[in-house]
Amino acid sequence: MHAIKPANKEFPWIIGPYREVADTGSIRTWLDIHVKAYNAKYVCVDGLEASFSLYEGMDFGKTLNAITKHKRYLYLEQRDEGYVFIHIKEGALIQDSILTEPEDLEAALSFIALINENDQKGSYFIEHFGLFVKSGTENYSKTLNQLTETTGACRELSNSHLETVEVADLKEDDVFYFVEFKNAVRDLADTKTQKITVLVIGMIIAIYWIFSADVFELEEKKERLELVDDYKEYTESVLNGFSFSARLAQDFTIHKLLSKELANWKLYKVTHTVDTIEYRVLPQSHIASVAGLTLFANHYDMAVLNDSNGLGVVAAVDKQSIYNIESEVRRYPLEALTANIIDIESNITPFATVAVKRTDKHGLWSARELSIMLNGASKHDLLRLAAIVDGYPERYPALFSSCQSQGCSYDVSPQGILKGAINFTIYGSSLGGNSNG
Repeated sequence: MHAIKPANKEFPWIIGPYREVADTGSIRTWLDIHVKAYNAKYVCVDGLEASFSLYEGMDFGKTLNAITKHKRYLYLEQRDEGYVFIHIKEGALIQDSILTEPEDLEAALSFIALINENDQKGSYFIEHFGLFVKSGTENYSKTLNQLTETTGACRELSNSHLETVEVADLKEDDVFYFVEFKNAVRDLADTKTQKITVLVIGMIIAIYWIFSADVFELEEKKERLELVDDYKEYTESVLNGFSFSARLAQDFTIHKLLSKELANWKLYKVTHTVDTIEYRVLPQSHIASVAGLTLFANHYDMAVLNDSNGLGVVAAVDKQSIYNIESEVRRYPLEALTANIIDIESNITPFATVAVKRTDKHGLWSARELSIMLNGASKHDLLRLAAIVDGYPERYPALFSSCQSQGCSYDVSPQGILKGAINFTIYGSSLGGNSNG
């Protein structure tokens, strides 16, 4: 999160605030939890969306989203703080942040290009300021051209939007202030009714102030306790789990190592277990030796397998956390998360299919086991799948799930074609539950 105050403005622009979907069915409790979790004093409310900021100011990302006339839009700006990155797609603010390294910007642009490559809905309109001032940024040109080909455009600005966007010229509905949270509560609506009247809004505000009184402190604490308990097991499961995306990326990396350094061995089977990934190999010439296999394994902190199932190497899973602390945990509607993963995957590669296996409901949240069925895939599809299940711009709660007691396996043909299945579990809010992602 950054607060940038241009010389010609009386207020700072806020970039990268904490964004949430408001739980307006329990206003005071919801606000208290998020204000304390983020240690944020200021809130910007827009319908069912609420953003939390450490600073007072105006929401830059939402302002650009409101005033842009383009369905797919990127704004890029190079500053001392880093790279301002605003991504708008189909009227939704996908990402607003400041990326610190050139590699971060390159990765973000490349990922959008990868998703957009298989999407037939159009090109991007891109505006940038100061992006090509420093050396080494020419690498972005190719990706920018790829994103704007056919119907798009890429325009270099003579001045920063941070300086040229004037609040006085905006419509009232296009102005997004961060104010103290106790004053922002009047903008929250009751999600259970959707069509509310001015009278109901007044009742909600009145209820808010009543619950601010000490006489209702006990009920407030009880309400907060019940809300937290509803998702306590969800939060613990996600925090204690490890990234399925990181596992797939590790699998891809080891495939590359085996191809490069064990040319005299042929990989024919891969098995994923909870703690390991096993790679079974066959010798392809007299030069292949167990001693050479051992040398390779030792160099990359693996172990040699030599049992009734044959020879191979086994690697410990790179156990990367999805979220590091409780305030980072995201909770998406399970059905929407499932549809998003399946839809994107179907557009990225025809050689993998994601199917639902089972759903376990736990009150207001559920765990759903999905299976990736590989059929004609290459090792590069592992990396594509890793990007999909990782989530963008926020990470998805996706964890590995064993297919059976022996783990999940897929075969590798002599031509490097993958066929088999890997299972994973996603977590999200059930119908009637609340999301925060």
